[in-house]
Amino acid sequence: MNQQQQWAVALKKSKNNSAQAARVSSPVVKKHIEDAIAYYKKELRSAASAKRTERIPSIVKQLIGLRARQAAAAISESKNQKETDRTLTNYYIDCYRLVNAANQLVTP
Repeated sequence: MNQQQQWAVALKKSKNNSAQAARVSSPVVKKHIEDAIAYYKKELRSAASAKRTERIPSIVKQLIGLRARQAAAAISESKNQKETDRTLTNYYIDCYRLVNAANQLVTP
């Protein structure tokens, strides 16, 4: 399974999970996701600076999952197909950049 298919699966899972989390207000969910993303970005930076490359793949996996949840939340609120397409495109670009950056950190 290539990376785009993995991202699509993560997005689908996240979208299914977001339907269950719909009981919580949208701003609360968005804030929680943003806080978690900020936390894992900080963890990624500290792992990279400490040369602990064994932690980087798991942190990247967490970040991609959180970004999928963020995209699913945005899609659920989108008003038209153009907004949905833009959200998905941005999601794919963000994940692609994240994976490439992580690969550069892990590869000597």
